[in-house]
Amino acid sequence: MTNSLRNLIHKNRKTFLEQATMSCHDLEIQQLIGNLDQVALSVEARWGCDRLPQIVNVPLRDKWQRQFDKLNAAIETNNLALLRDLVPGTIRAYAALEAAAIGEGHQPYDPVFWEVALPDRSTVVRIVKNDVDASIAKQAGFRYGRSRRLPVSWWRTACARCRMQRNRDPD
Repeated sequence: MTNSLRNLIHKNRKTFLEQATMSCHDLEIQQLIGNLDQVALSVEARWGCDRLPQIVNVPLRDKWQRQFDKLNAAIETNNLALLRDLVPGTIRAYAALEAAAIGEGHQPYDPVFWEVALPDRSTVVRIVKNDVDASIAKQAGFRYGRSRRLPVSWWRTACARCRMQRNRDPD
């Protein structure tokens, strides 16, 4: 795929100030794009960015590409009538891609965690990429808290410990 759906959606999202001066027509387009964005984020969190269309059978991949091209044209031309049809169709297409991938034996990617012991050595922090991985970490007993900026000295200590641990581990 030459251009990801997330890039297309992001490029056409409007700021709050831009939305305040928009017509009802444009606001409805933004709402449709926002709904599609939520689905795209959810799918990409499970399968990775642009991975799902690449792992399904060729006819379904081609059908997805045609849907993507139509959606792209409708967004570029602000065609509300067409978007009213294409956005729900694209959401259904995501479900079809996911079902086909699972049916063909593919699995969503495994969650990625970085575990680091804090300097007090009694607290282990699990750093995750996204909310899907965070919910899996939470199910494993880790608390899901707000993001915080950690001091540079902490990161240096953590990285040094990781390097020391790697040097001790047998290959």
